[in-house]
Order: sequence, then C-alpha cells, then structure tokens
Amino acid sequence: MKHPVGELPVSSNMSFFQRMGRLLPSLPPTLLRPVQLALSLVLMIFSVLFAADFLGVGSDTQDAVRQARTSSAESLAVQLSVYASIGDSQSVDRALSRFVTFDEDVVAASLELADGSVIARHGDPEAFDENISLSAYAHLNLPILADSFQWGEVNIVYRAHGMLADKFQWFAFIGIVSFVSFLLFLGKVLNQLDPGRVVPARVETAFDLFSAGVVILDERLRIVLANKAAAEIVNSSTHELTGHKMDNWPWKEPENWQAPWATTLHSGLAVSDMQLRLSASDHSERIFSVSCAPVGSDTDSRGVLVTLDDLTVLEHRNRKLSDALRELQLSKEAISQKNEELEVLATTDPLTGIANRRTLMQQLEFDFANAKEAGTSLACIMSDIDHFKSVNDNYGHAVGDEVIKAVADILQRFCRETDTIGRYGGEEFVMILPGLDAQAAATVAERIRVGVLAAASGSRLAVPRLSSSFGVADLSWDPAGGSELVDAADQALYVAKQHGRNRVEIYTASSAESVNQDVSSEPDKPTIVQPSNEDIMMARIIELETQMGERDQYIKSLSEFDALTGVPMLTLFLQRVDTELIRASRSGTMVGVLSFELREVERIVSSFGHSATDALIVEFVERLQTGLRTTDVVSELTEEHSMSRITSNEYGVLLSDLVDSASAMIVVTRLRRLLSQPFCVGNEPVYVGANIGIALSGPDDNEAIALFRKASEARILSASKPDKVSHGFASAALNDVSHDYIRLESDLNRALDNNELEVWFQPKFDLTERRIPGM
Repeated sequence: MKHPVGELPVSSNMSFFQRMGRLLPSLPPTLLRPVQLALSLVLMIFSVLFAADFLGVGSDTQDAVRQARTSSAESLAVQLSVYASIGDSQSVDRALSRFVTFDEDVVAASLELADGSVIARHGDPEAFDENISLSAYAHLNLPILADSFQWGEVNIVYRAHGMLADKFQWFAFIGIVSFVSFLLFLGKVLNQLDPGRVVPARVETAFDLFSAGVVILDERLRIVLANKAAAEIVNSSTHELTGHKMDNWPWKEPENWQAPWATTLHSGLAVSDMQLRLSASDHSERIFSVSCAPVGSDTDSRGVLVTLDDLTVLEHRNRKLSDALRELQLSKEAISQKNEELEVLATTDPLTGIANRRTLMQQLEFDFANAKEAGTSLACIMSDIDHFKSVNDNYGHAVGDEVIKAVADILQRFCRETDTIGRYGGEEFVMILPGLDAQAAATVAERIRVGVLAAASGSRLAVPRLSSSFGVADLSWDPAGGSELVDAADQALYVAKQHGRNRVEIYTASSAESVNQDVSSEPDKPTIVQPSNEDIMMARIIELETQMGERDQYIKSLSEFDALTGVPMLTLFLQRVDTELIRASRSGTMVGVLSFELREVERIVSSFGHSATDALIVEFVERLQTGLRTTDVVSELTEEHSMSRITSNEYGVLLSDLVDSASAMIVVTRLRRLLSQPFCVGNEPVYVGANIGIALSGPDDNEAIALFRKASEARILSASKPDKVSHGFASAALNDVSHDYIRLESDLNRALDNNELEVWFQPKFDLTERRIPGM
C-alpha cells in the first residue's frame, strides 16, 4: 500500500514498539538497564521537540520554500512576457520546458491567454485536474501584462511541500543519534555507578555461598547488594533487586506493621530472630527468621544488613514432629495411666484404696528385714470393727461398705507417711509402724479407737454407734518373720474382744495362753459399747485437731504453690537449691540457678486483658516445663514440676549435677528455642520476649539465697540487651563465652536441620557484633 508523502503509517509505529517490548526482556541484565534509560531520554527529547514545534519555536521552512517558488515563478513570468511581446512562441515554449525540466518541485506549467486558450504546456497534464490538484499539489498563478492589460497567465503546479517527511527525517536523525550517544554514555556511567562493582568479585561470590538470604540496604532502605539466595526468595535476580525496597515484597503482615530493618535504621539497635511470613508464587506461605544489624558507626548509620533464614521446612518438620510427639505423649500418658490403674488394682484394695493383703505382707517382710538388720523397732497393729456382722444384717451391705471406708480413712489420718495400712480381710485392718515399739503403737491405736467412736457421732454414717478393737505386737519377743508378728497382733486382738471390745491390747505370753484356752463355751453375743465421757471428749479433741491440721496444710500449700500455675513458690525452690548445694559439695559438681522473666507483660495486659494474660502465663509455664523435662541437668522441684514461680513475673529453674558450664548453656539454648515460638493470646499469635539470668555455684557459693540473687542481678542486666530473648551470666567470663557458644549451637542446629554440614563456610560478617568488618 502506497502512503502519501510525509505521513507515517500508525501500524508501523505499533509494530515497532511491540517488537521493542518483546526484545527488551531478552537483553542481558548488564545491557537492559542502559537501553531502558536511553529510550526514556530519547522520548523525553522528542517530547521537548514536539512541544517546541507546536508552539512555533524555531525557524519556519515553509515560508522559505514559498518565497523561493514565488521568486522563480516571477522570473519565469517576466521572461515569458518578453518573449510574448515580440511574438516568439518558440522561445516561450523552450523557456517553459526548461523551467519544468530543471526545477524538481515543478510538476507542470502552462501559458494561457486571457481568453483561455493554451499557448504552451509542459509536465504532467493531469496535474491541472482540479480534484487532484487540491489533494496532492500546490498551484501558483501569475498574470502576464502587456500595456497595463493582462495578456495571459502562467499556471505552475508544484509538488506539495514534504514538511511532515522532513520533520520525520529530522526527528529520526535526532532520535537515532541521541539513542546511540545516550546508550554509550549511560552504559559507561551505570557501569561505574553499579554498586556491585564496589564489592570485589570474591566477596560477591562469598555472598552467594550463603544458604541464607543476605541483603544490604542503604540509608533510604533501598537494596544495594543482595546474594542469590535473597533473589530466589522473590524469584528475581540480584541486579533486578538493586534499587528496590524490601517493603514491597509480598509480606503477610498487618497493614500498619513496621519492618525490622526500618526499626534498626531509625533506632540503631539490632533485631535478631524475628519471624516474618512471605507469600510465595504458588500462594503458599514461607516463614523466615529475619535478623537486622546497622551498618556504619554507632552515631552514623549508613544502612542495614539483613539476613533471612528460611524456616519453612524446619517449621513444617517441627509441626510434624510436634504432632508426632503429641501423639506419642498422649499414647505414653494413656499407657502410663493404664499401668497406674493396673498397679492400683494389683496393689490396693478397691473399696478403701489402701494396700491389699498381698502388698501389705510384702511391705511387712521388707520392713521386718530392715528392722532386724538395723536393730530398730517395728510394731504391728491389727484392728477389727466390733459387731460388723450386725451392721450388715441391720443396715445392709451398702452401709457396711461405708463403715469400712470410714474406718480406713481414720486409720490413714492417724498414721504417718512411713507407715503402711492395709485391709487384711473383711472388716480387719493391719498397720505396720516402723520405728515404734508396742507402747508407742498402743498410743496410736488408742487415738484411732477414739476416732472410730467419733465417726459414728457425725452425719456421715447411718449407724448410731461404732467401735473397733485393737491388738498390738512388736519385735520384743523375737518373732521369726512378718507372718508371726501379724499372728501375735491377731492374738492380742482376740484378747481385746474377749475383754469387752473397744479396747487396745498388747501381745504378751499370757495373751497367747488365753487364746489357747476356751474361756467360755457360750456363743459370742453382741454387746452394746457405750463410749465414756472421756472418750467423747477425746473424740471431740481429735476432731478439732484434725480440722486444724487440714487448715494448716491448706495454708501451707497456698504459701508453697502458685494458685494460677500450680508450680512451687520461692520457699520450696530455695529449700531444694540448699539440698542440691549440699549434695554438689560432696560429689564435686556444680549447681546452677536460672532466673527469667517475660518482657512487656504490661503491654500484653493492656492489649488483651488480665484473663488472656493469665492464660498466656499458664501456657508459658506448661511449655517450659514440658521442654525442660527432657534436659538431664534440670532438677525436678516436685514430682510434677521442674520450675518455680518466684514472683508474679519471675520464674526459677534449678540445674544440678553440672560438670561444667556447657550444660547450663545447653539449657539456655533450649529456653531460647522454646520462647521463639509464638503463644496464643485471644486466638492471636503473640511473640513473647524474655530476660534470662544464670548463676553457677562455686567454692564460696553455699547458700541458695545468695546464688539466686546473683542470677536475678544477671537477669536485670540482660534486660538492656536488644535481643528478643536475652541472657546473661553472673560471671563476666562465662557471659562472653556463652554468646559465642549459643550462636555456634544455633548455627549447628540450623545446619543439621537443613542438611548443610557437607560444606561449612566461615561467615564474612561478624553477626555477633552485628557489623561488617572494616566498615
């Protein structure tokens, strides 16, 4: 298709830019940036030139062409007038022919008389067509005068002046020359200004060897340098990241969040191990542990060093491991519960909860052997409920069971923890009392006898009266075994029943003789036991003493255990520390005390309220107790608890059997891991910081309160550190060593989790000091 001169097809322009748009992404990164900037500058120059042309600024070539054509036409008209005045028609024809031939802008020319007749005409005859002339050519008509009258007229048809074509050629020239010039210039300048050229190639190569992403930001938080691992996080190249901001990455954080690198730049404080979530290209979520350190001096921060450790795989593994451990723990607890139930069924009486006969006899043989070997006392009490058969007959077996349970409770109340109480059979009970002789055991039996009398005076039992008889025996008559000791107590019980019941009898030789004699041939008749006034008063005293004891025990438990978490308080903690210090001095080991507190508890209370904060503290204590139980050096304060709540926001952990300080550092590392995971507060994940202080015993540290005071002072000093979970040792030497140890331990665990131990590179940055060496 042929287009008019001076007009450029629009489709050609579009195809050119389309081709350029497809071509640019295929350029190498080193050439792509200069080409983009050069095109931008050329378009800017074009805009300025078009504006100047639109405003009429500069020379007007159209006027110059018009004046030149007018002058040449006037010369032709004068020449033709001369030839026409002398009647030289041949000269007119030659002059007109030469004018058309030698002037390239002339399409056709003719000489016409005043009456319209044509004398001479040269050039394209169609040029004089009115329709064609108006659309494609420019006409010029000049009159020829003779004696002041118009003799004729010269008609000249010019080619349309190609202003658009000329301008296009001019703009094309300017554009091509500018583009080439800018490309060469910017390629040179950008090559010099490229921040990657400032960093030696070996440093950049070392950067790329890091498995973690490393990014250096300038004072405007723009990316100056990034390694390949950082570029792969957002599916980009290191050159494409340069000049952009990390804030524009697809972080999955609240809208009003502040990036940790911005915090480091503005405050000058390092931020370590802050977990951030990032949206991946496949719409999944990746988790990174971000650490930021200022670059420059303490007073003049020139940028920020950012490291990004990918914890996604580790987090998934931890979740799977946590689920497996949770299932394993549930299975273990279920098995333990079943084992406990089986053990209870095998060792205790199902009705009363005390030892059954088999367990009772096993414990008796054990205590008997120990007493014989140590030469100590051992007493045995056998008790029998008086007229129990009549209780079943008159009130039913259900009431009889309640009577048996009530008597068993009374036996437990008046016996020591070292004593063993068991149901020997039916309504008979046996008590084994190590360290007591017959007289001391009889005193215990007497208090139990009065307690049984008092049990019937309350509203618990449906029987109006209740009593028991007791037989006591010890090792004074040298029995051969535990069975003989029980038989002796049984014989004394028989004597007590023969003498009216509701009494205590001690085994003697005469007791054995009376048992062998048939003192009465009459059948045993139920007798009503009437308690004396002395027994009633004694029963009331025992009841009051029991209530006071229960109250004292309750008050003691309130002072020794925390009401919210159930863990031991300061008193039990210090008692256990004193015990471990004595044992450590004998074994040549060390004792460690950890004091730690939660950070920003007031802020959590103001944000979520007291109830949610209490739930957070309970979850915090449970997580730490579960995590610390797997550490060998952590000592259990009680059977269920391995930590203590000292104050409302201070907690203690006791470490025992420490051979060196490395064991304590392992515990600190585990605490840091446990606290790095979020807690759930009001259905929202909250990352809680902590301050940890550690004190280890030495030759001069033999008091629990002094050792705990040192740990508390170290904890207070650690609060000034910017880390989310900060720690400090009471010893300055250990404090310096611990930071290097814990950092090495964290790197080693990270490498083990990521299978990166095949090649181990020494980092080029001192991440402990959070500064680049030499800067």
